[in-house]
Amino acid sequence: MPSAKKKKTPQSTSHLLFFVERAAVILVLTLTALNLQIYFQNNFTPKKVLGTQTDLSEIVKERDYWLRVVSQNESYIDGWIELSKIEHLLGNEDLAVGALNTALSINPNYEKLPKY
Repeated sequence: MPSAKKKKTPQSTSHLLFFVERAAVILVLTLTALNLQIYFQNNFTPKKVLGTQTDLSEIVKERDYWLRVVSQNESYIDGWIELSKIEHLLGNEDLAVGALNTALSINPNYEKLPKY
């Protein structure tokens, strides 16, 4: 007598599919959490160049200088351009774009403005 093979029922296939879907979701969430942890570690720690930490205090001092300059003379377009470059270096993209837009509003045809 041949052995009877057990036929997969739709219910057992459904349970297997449910388990695989949940395992995939857990795997994706775990990988996402690990990637976020690595991203925050790399982007919010002092940068190292050839084994030494970069000192951001000089860049921050330069930013403060340019902030004082443009607050005293708001139409000084070169000051806004320099401030935009420094904010970009510090990773403050919104502030960099804002400073560049201010320079653009002062003189849209200024030759030193970056062309995009």
